[in-house]
Amino acid sequence: MSQKSSAFKSAIVFGVVALAVVLYFLHLYSDDSAEPTPAITEVKDSAAAGTAAAPEPATPEKLWLSSAELVGKGQEAFQRNCAVCHGKEGKGDGPAAKGLVPPPRNLVDGKWKQGGTTQELFVTLKKGIAGTSMPGFPQISKQERWALVHFIRSVTTDRPADNAEALEKFALAEGD
Repeated sequence: MSQKSSAFKSAIVFGVVALAVVLYFLHLYSDDSAEPTPAITEVKDSAAAGTAAAPEPATPEKLWLSSAELVGKGQEAFQRNCAVCHGKEGKGDGPAAKGLVPPPRNLVDGKWKQGGTTQELFVTLKKGIAGTSMPGFPQISKQERWALVHFIRSVTTDRPADNAEALEKFALAEGD
C-alpha cells in the first residue's frame, strides 16, 4: 500500500471519528423538549389556517434586519446547534472542540475566513467551510439561520459593515 493511500485512509478514519464525536455531543446536549420558536410557529399556523399573523417587531419579511427578538431567538438556536463546538459563549471552546481539526472559530474574536458581514455569515451557516470542521446547516430553516447570524454578530468584536442594499437584494433572492 502506498504512503499516499495510507494517509488518505487515515484522514477518512479521522473524519468519521470526528463526525461521530460531534454527533454524540449534539445528541448529548440536545434539548428534546425544545419547542419551535413562537414566531416561526405563528407564521406556519396562520398560513395553514389561511389567516394573516399579526406583524411581529422583527417583521418576518425582513429577517435580514437585526432586532433584539431575532438575536434572542438566535441565541436559543446557537445553544441547540452550535455550542457543542463553539462553546456556550461562542469562544470556540465547546465540548467537541478538542477533537476537531482545525478547532472551531472563536466567534467573539471573529477573524472570519469567509467574511463576517450578515450575508457572508448566512452563506457560511448554509454551506459550511470546505477543509475545516465547520459543516453546512442547510437543514436549518432560513428564519433560524437569520436569527443565528444576528446572534453571532451581536457577540463578535469583528463586525464588518453591511451594504444594506446588497444585503436586501441577497435576502430577497434567498426567498426571504
